[in-house]
Amino acid sequence: MLRKTAKGTPAKDVPLPQNIFSQPLSAYNIPLIKRIISIFYQQSTFRQREPRISLLHKLARVEQTRIDKVRDAVAQLLRLNIPITRAAVKAGPYDEDVDGELKGIEESTDCEVCSRALPPKSFPQQDIASKCEHKAHMCTSCLEQAAVVNVKSNPWNNITCPYSSCERMLEPSIVRKYLKGQLLENYNTYIEKLEIRNLRNFRWCLNPKCVSGQVHNEKPKYLRVICHVCQSESCFLHRIPRGEGKKCMACDNAVSRNEERVEALRITKTVSKMQSADHHESN
Repeated sequence: MLRKTAKGTPAKDVPLPQNIFSQPLSAYNIPLIKRIISIFYQQSTFRQREPRISLLHKLARVEQTRIDKVRDAVAQLLRLNIPITRAAVKAGPYDEDVDGELKGIEESTDCEVCSRALPPKSFPQQDIASKCEHKAHMCTSCLEQAAVVNVKSNPWNNITCPYSSCERMLEPSIVRKYLKGQLLENYNTYIEKLEIRNLRNFRWCLNPKCVSGQVHNEKPKYLRVICHVCQSESCFLHRIPRGEGKKCMACDNAVSRNEERVEALRITKTVSKMQSADHHESN
């Protein structure tokens, strides 16, 4: 349902102002808009792949509902190209000297997750993903925790940047920096298998506690796949688990159905021959 203004006009039909926080609309890209909005609202405010025009409407509403002190602080940070953080907005606007430099601003940045004011060395000094367009406003400690949660809750070939305003895919070399122990070992094994997983005879181990996979090079009649790592067995043809030394139930059912068809065909042929013989005798 569309949000309506006080006069009942749908929000998307309200024209955008020429400037938001004293900056022209052309100055705002999607990551910057989301960054500013996330200071005032929860990150769940954003829809996945929300268009820029929709985000600009939200940003305009943020400006309209802030007090003058907050509006001036955001406008000043944008004008001077200073990272916009909750701490900076709360403390601003700052006095400026004759050279336009800010007075009284501390050399620290607040982490957008834990909200601690930390020195620059506590933040990653490079982009998380190779094409990220945002600055690092998440401290290394929180970033490590976010990466681990991301890996545990998403397919390992689809790990995105932990920043909610960014949808860039993370390269394995970046993901590895934030993983440790068994999780790192399992992730490395998975990435190694990605190079061969598209081969026709490749099969993942079906043991939920194992992340291994292998190419099954046995002859077609040998349908039992035994994992090289955990020794779990599965059926190559039906891709289902099977107990140690036991046959695949799907294979057995297929054989049984085939035997039933053969038997039915044999009976049909026998009956046909008997009917043909009776016909000749009657003549």
